[in-house]
Amino acid sequence: MYVTGKHLPAEGLGTATNWTVVQAYYAVYLVAKATAIAQGKTGPLDSHPLIQRFFIDFWVEGDRRDLAPWSTVFGFEGPRNMPTNVDLGNALHAWSSARREECWVRLAKAWETTRADSLNDALKAVRTKKARDRQKAWNDTNAARVERQKKPLRRPPAAAATLNSEEKAIIDRSVRPAGLLDYLYRLRIRSNYEDSAMWSEGPASAEESLGVHWNLATITSATLLVHEVLLRRIVGASTFDGLTNEWLQKNGVLLDPREGLRLRAEVLRYG
Repeated sequence: MYVTGKHLPAEGLGTATNWTVVQAYYAVYLVAKATAIAQGKTGPLDSHPLIQRFFIDFWVEGDRRDLAPWSTVFGFEGPRNMPTNVDLGNALHAWSSARREECWVRLAKAWETTRADSLNDALKAVRTKKARDRQKAWNDTNAARVERQKKPLRRPPAAAATLNSEEKAIIDRSVRPAGLLDYLYRLRIRSNYEDSAMWSEGPASAEESLGVHWNLATITSATLLVHEVLLRRIVGASTFDGLTNEWLQKNGVLLDPREGLRLRAEVLRYG
């Protein structure tokens, strides 16, 4: 990310941001997976939902719950680990200034809409199953009539299955909270598969594209750092620093001393 931001012409950053989103997600996904392994988690850890679930469990509870944005989520009961005065009813204009209160609202909105995608998928899955079960019941009833040599029933017109308020509430409660890793996954899916032009055609200027790129780089680097603090404590400073130096010798040629892993390694060693 840092190399791209320094060397790619600003005019090309919009298109390159598609790849930056992929880098951001997988960097956070893999450091979360490494944290799960270091903590002794057993069982399969090779699926996105499992690591996304671990990320939520790891950050939301216990002593880490005050470390925003990693510990913030939006769930069935609303935002969690955010200021109690966050008002999601406030309409935010795209040009409004990023005051502290509005930053919290934007964060909550991002998590809320990310969870809404999962909720819509869950509702759709239940409606599909309900329609399939209804069709199977009709087929079974009709087959029984034919077996008894009765006149077959007229097939009813196809109709989408509906859910009552109680069913919707049960499904809503079953959908887990969404946070940072879920949001990055949503960006990755959207920019790669659903709307690949969102970055190349979306930002109004090269400066805005550059801002998006560096914001992604910053949140990714900060997320790596807070996990690396714990990983270094678990595996031991000498082991962690040795692995870091080995990686930098092979891959850190283009990084300046104040960038990326070079900078994080210095922070980890000397604070």
